[in-house]
Amino acid sequence: MRVLLVTDWNPVPGGVETYVRGLRPALERAGMRVRVLTSSAGSSMDGEADLVARGSTRLSSQAVFQVFNPFAWAQMRTALREFTPDVVHVHSFAYHLSPAVVLATRDVPVVITLHDYKPICPLGTKLLPDGRHCTDRAGIVCWRHGCLSLAHWGRDQARYRLLARALARASTLLVGSAWMQRALRSEGLRTELAVYPVDAPAVHHPRRPAAAPTVLYCGRLAREKGVDVLLRAVSGLGPGLASLRALIAGDGPERHRLERLAGELGVTPQVSFLGRRTSDQVAELMSAAWAVAVPSQWAEPFGLVALEAITQGVPVVATSAGGLADLITDGVTGLTFPVGDHCALAERLSRLAAGVVFRNHVLAPDVVEPIRRSHAPDRHASILADIYARVIEERRGKPSVAVGFGDR
Repeated sequence: MRVLLVTDWNPVPGGVETYVRGLRPALERAGMRVRVLTSSAGSSMDGEADLVARGSTRLSSQAVFQVFNPFAWAQMRTALREFTPDVVHVHSFAYHLSPAVVLATRDVPVVITLHDYKPICPLGTKLLPDGRHCTDRAGIVCWRHGCLSLAHWGRDQARYRLLARALARASTLLVGSAWMQRALRSEGLRTELAVYPVDAPAVHHPRRPAAAPTVLYCGRLAREKGVDVLLRAVSGLGPGLASLRALIAGDGPERHRLERLAGELGVTPQVSFLGRRTSDQVAELMSAAWAVAVPSQWAEPFGLVALEAITQGVPVVATSAGGLADLITDGVTGLTFPVGDHCALAERLSRLAAGVVFRNHVLAPDVVEPIRRSHAPDRHASILADIYARVIEERRGKPSVAVGFGDR
């Protein structure tokens, strides 16, 4: 079976890029031939992508390319002609590749995995400017709430018509969590569940918790990630927990603001901004952490870093919203707290540092092993292989299949 993986490759890689990078070898181990098509807006899979469509990080270019990227259309046609895939598996495409990359697929079956709220929210986060979760359907309300300028909202009318056509082109839509299934179903999108995989812990990074309390954040430094909540929680711990260290691994548009905030709060001696780290470096940091913090302001569609931590035996302290609430069992795989409540997060960190919970800073093996098995990459590849085979057979029998908005 020949599979074409398609995704934007954002300048600051996140969970989607981590997932696609690991998916390719998993599918190849399952006996499939795989090619990857990305945009040039980021590193194009660190130069490993087989086909690259021109993209841009300039706002003036994105205003056009996000509606219809002709270079993505052309590269998809090249892939169809030269690689002749049996199925096209599309991931993020709305930011750089545009709906054009899906609409160019002709009669080849298309599977789309939805990793965020972009189909139902122009910002992709369902997060209002004041930090509250949005409960409205997208429309003129996006301008009224201040999420979009009127010009941006007007531009998006054409963009979302094409986005709807792209989703309708898919034989099936996949999501990684039951939370996302529920959230999208409430907006009229029916999906299938294919939970995210995670690699087994590296044997050269065995679990060795640090001597002093250490909390690790790993991810993009963006508004919706809530790193400011973590900083405020650290500032509220008091002198008795001055030994606690918070390690911030990642980069993004909020980094300078967060560094300033750490100084204003007086927690600079306890907080280290490490910048971007390789997956191997992140595994090493996790092996020493007492806990991984996921203080997201938005309702995370899944929370891949939380899964990575749990499979390494590291407790997770996370907000009780979105896919994180489905993943974390309080007191078993971690601790949860209300979104944005830095006082509650400080209380959870205090309990961890004092050894009130997770005394040895390691999750129980009988908790970790079932999660590792259910999220194993090869198991995920097998699930996708079954989905691919089904949609290929359906397309042969029903050449006009179109699935998207509405129940099916």
